Amino acid sequence: MRRLKLRCRANLWTKRKWRALVESTLEILDVAANARHAVYRTADHIEAPNWSRDGKYFVFNSGGLLYRIARDGGAPVLIDTCPLDRLNNDHGISPGGTLLAVSDQSRPDGKSRISVVHVGGVPRLVTEEGPSYGTAGRRTG
Repeated sequence: MRRLKLRCRANLWTKRKWRALVESTLEILDVAANARHAVYRTADHIEAPNWSRDGKYFVFNSGGLLYRIARDGGAPVLIDTCPLDRLNNDHGISPGGTLLAVSDQSRPDGKSRISVVHVGGVPRLVTEEGPSYGTAGRRTG
């Protein structure tokens, strides 16, 4: 059984002031073998890594944008979600792996709305009203 682990440290004290110092590590944990493998380390804050359906890559959020990184590591690749640039940590990959559902706060009112993005395509708004969690239980789309 494999599990995904994200470690993050923040708010370390400096002599001058509190300073947010973030270090994130995306790791794969093999529970059966009691082993771990660091896929990616960064001084940036990363959130909500999701496995791709085929297990070949991860999608994660950082700085309001989405990135894709190979399961074995390497440099993250920005996923085009333009004009959405204030994504939060709510996103998911469709069963076919061609769509991403994202939650974004880019509109002037700052309320979170859900959109669907074709991988490499233009986002389609799913929830017109914000916040998006206010539509729970109602059919969208």
